[in-house]
Amino acid sequence: MSHVWLIRHGQASFGAADYDKLSDHGVAQARMLGEWLAARDIRPARMMVGTLKRQRETAEALAEGLGGAPEPIVHSGFNENDADSLIRDWIAKGNPAPDKAERKTYYRTMVQALMAWHRGEIDGSQSFVDYEENVADALRQAAEGTDRPVFCVSSGGTIGQMVRTILGSPPEMAARLQMQVKNSSYTRLAGRAERLSLLSFNETPHLDDRPELITWS
Repeated sequence: MSHVWLIRHGQASFGAADYDKLSDHGVAQARMLGEWLAARDIRPARMMVGTLKRQRETAEALAEGLGGAPEPIVHSGFNENDADSLIRDWIAKGNPAPDKAERKTYYRTMVQALMAWHRGEIDGSQSFVDYEENVADALRQAAEGTDRPVFCVSSGGTIGQMVRTILGSPPEMAARLQMQVKNSSYTRLAGRAERLSLLSFNETPHLDDRPELITWS
């Protein structure tokens, strides 16, 4: 039986010149998750990660907390959906542009753009069909070859996509799940590569004593 742990990256640098970089909070979140896992002797047979900087930095901080981990296997199927390109396409259709400084407005627009993408109304930098296939391939590879935990560092939208597929929910559910996934949370899956089940979603027990470190963006 496969045991896949989907780990969302730590807090990135929202509003900074380089968003795709962990904040100090994000580094601490990932390191504390590693320490929490090591204290329970939960260690990965493999680590997998997307190509984004915030994902790679999360894997590094996680490995530091674990006291060491396998070299991550890189698969672009763990990357986040390209929300910025989707929002640009959404605006090009005559919808109002969000003020990125206003998080609520920005994320409301992002969800609208994501749902239009799921319906095939916009493509952004990658069609939803191509994205869906790449995400499914990443998950298949994660679930093959071992009955020990496989840690996969990904992002909220892609974790939402994987979970909604396992649950058999419509594509639009991925956008709703995305908004719930906390930084450095883990979601556990188990089963066979062709038939995984959801064991838990969006857990952050490593932050129970540090609630000020719980973030969503």
